[in-house]
Amino acid sequence: QGEGSLGALIQDDGLYQDLRTLTEDAQNLLKDIKSQPKRYVHFSLFGRKDDTQEHQPNKKDN
Repeated sequence: QGEGSLGALIQDDGLYQDLRTLTEDAQNLLKDIKSQPKRYVHFSLFGRKDDTQEHQPNKKDN
């Protein structure tokens, strides 16, 4: 009784809770990807923009 992966899931409260948390986190991530896809997917037909210039401070600001 209770052998294997399903049995371990049923008997181990910690494993069950970890799986619930993982499922909830995955659902929240998918909702965020659907609502704000540009945050996760960057696509360009003409190549990618050089991100190094965006992250360097402007010399005029110093």
